[in-house]
This record gives sequence, C-alpha cells and structure tokens, in this order.
Amino acid sequence: MFERQTLPPLPPSTTLTALTALGDHHAWISGTTDILTSRPSRPVVLRWNGTTWSREHLPELDDAASLIAISAHTTSDVWAVGNTHRAPLVLHYDGTGWTRVDTPATGWLKAVTATTHVHVVGRGPTTLRRTAPSWTADPALTTTRETLTTITAAAPADIWAGGNGWSGSGPTSYQYPILTRWDGTTWTNHPLPPNTTPRGYVTSVAAGSPADVWLGCVTPQGMGVHRWDGDSWTTLPPPPATGRLTLRGVVAGWTWGTRTTPGTFSTRPVYYRWTDGGWTEVVLPEHLAAKSAYDTGLATAPGGSTVWAYFTAADGIHLLRYRTSA
Repeated sequence: MFERQTLPPLPPSTTLTALTALGDHHAWISGTTDILTSRPSRPVVLRWNGTTWSREHLPELDDAASLIAISAHTTSDVWAVGNTHRAPLVLHYDGTGWTRVDTPATGWLKAVTATTHVHVVGRGPTTLRRTAPSWTADPALTTTRETLTTITAAAPADIWAGGNGWSGSGPTSYQYPILTRWDGTTWTNHPLPPNTTPRGYVTSVAAGSPADVWLGCVTPQGMGVHRWDGDSWTTLPPPPATGRLTLRGVVAGWTWGTRTTPGTFSTRPVYYRWTDGGWTEVVLPEHLAAKSAYDTGLATAPGGSTVWAYFTAADGIHLLRYRTSA
C-alpha cells in the first residue's frame, strides 16, 4: 500500500510536474507556485534527504517562470528545466546549492535526462547536450512543428526521446507520434510499436536498461503501454479497471493515471505495478483513494526499493511512498 508523506508548506496554487530519485534516501520534485494567481509564477524544487522533504532555495529570477522536468545523475548533479516568460530556464544543483545555467537560443524546454552528459529536449528541431562547460545543439527532428516532451537514458550513449508533430492545417490537422534515439553521435528515428496508429503522441518513455525500455503512446483509443526488449516491441495488456481509465504516464514497471467512477464525474488516482506478467493496482489509503485527482505523477528509485507518487486534489497536493520490499 502507498503511504502518505508530509510535504513542507507550499504557496497557493502550487503544481508539481516531475519526480526523480536516487536510491531510497535521495529524491527531488519540480513544480511551479502561484499558478492562476495575481502573482508571477515561480519555480519550486522539493528535496528528500532520507528523513524529510524540504523546499530548496533557488536563484532569484527577474521574470515569471516555471519548472517542467527534473533529473538526477548523482546527489551532486541534478538538473531541472522549464521556461521563463521570455526564455528557457535551466537550473543545476551541485550538492551545495542551485544555480542558473545559461543555454543557447532554443525553443521552450520540455524534458531533461542527466547521465554522463545532460540532454535537454523541447520544441523545435534541435536538442541540447551539455559537455561541461558548454552546450552543443544536436539536430533531432525535421521541422519546427515537432516537439519532444519526454526523454530517458538507457545508457550514456543510448538516449530515447518522444513527443509529437503536427501535420496539415485547420480542421484537417492532426498529431502524430515521434520516437527518436541517440547513439552517442546522432539522433535517428526509432520505429514505433507496429500496432500504434499514425495519429497520437508519445506521452512518456522510460528505460530500465538498453533491453528494457517502456513507452506510453496515446492514440484516439487512449494510452497504450509498450515494452522494448532490445530487439522488438511488445504491447502490454491494459490494466484491469472498472469505469473509464485514463493513463497518464509510464516508467519501468509502472503506469498511472485516473479512473472515472461509473455514474459520476469523479476521477480517482490509480497506480499500477507490472508483476508476474500482469498489472496489479497498488492500493491507496482509504481516505485518499476516494479523492478526485489530477496532475498525477510517479517515479521509481534506481538502486532502491522506494517508489514516489503524487496527485493533486481539491484540498491540495498529496505525496505518496511505496516500498517494493515491504
């Protein structure tokens, strides 16, 4: 069962956007405060030290800003990306504090993965790769109408990224999914699972290893979960659910989203774990399972036994912890 965790006080209208974890004693959450208020939005980062969650001190910004994604390579090498009102935003934690890192001119940033090199993706045909102390722009897409929104590292020279592009114009326009792969030198398009439709988008890609990559791809029928074994794709069966299930994302061995209860408009948070060839719903505390939720998220901790998850309800943000060894 998931256990509820205590968060530090947060400003009104805070939204969490991403989780990253290293083992059982280190985790970070990115987000944005003061959404839909009269005050400028501000980035927020929360950190788990193995005992408590605390709010990190971030650099002062002279503009409204938000954080969209966060990724930890080591406990002294954590990267968060987002955007200000005028430009992309990249923040780096060196084990002591956070600093803003300048980037070349690029489109809005959407995702980051930190390994030997840091890869940042977003809107437009190029990605950013950092080899300290500079950035390199790597061609990845074909048009400015394509956007990469998710990225993962299977290995330092095996990076996967996904997103969507737009084709056509007006009422006949449609989204199509994109999946691309970095081999240490270049980005090339990677084949999507054979049963995905040409319309839709990749919502998440997450690697456990080069032979264990998980993909969430949304089509008009909803999000499907697919698994790459190093040679080919396998499409996994959908999780069992009563009511309408809307999946939001996937990491290695997990998927999550919301479930609409029959006869109501309530969207309950749900989290599923892949075990013994099938999906098992991980139970929430009773007082949380009944809440109507949005902004759900989840992250596993490589090298550890902890899974972190969150969702937002009318009464605020709820943070959850699950221990796989329990």
